[in-house]
Amino acid sequence: MFIPHQVALEQMERGEVSAVVFVTSKPVDAFLKGRFDLGFKFLAVEYDTKFEDYYLPSSIDAADYPSLVPKGERIAMIAVPTILVAYNWPQQSDHTGAWRAS
Repeated sequence: MFIPHQVALEQMERGEVSAVVFVTSKPVDAFLKGRFDLGFKFLAVEYDTKFEDYYLPSSIDAADYPSLVPKGERIAMIAVPTILVAYNWPQQSDHTGAWRAS
């Protein structure tokens, strides 16, 4: 189910949910600015060949989240490769706005 990030974190703090999955870029302001109980932690997601068609290996460390990840520790994560492509079509173009791969 989708729950907006801030709402999901609040639900986790109240004990309504046990964990939250974020698919986002790093660092996330909520984790940088939030105050978390002593038991709050990131869970590692180890990269495996079963992920290789869609994901890349990644990690987070104290440089990303100094108050949540101890210095010198790395937590394995998987990354979602994304790309945003834009083209500045000429004003008089007959481009319809539909994207087509060629």
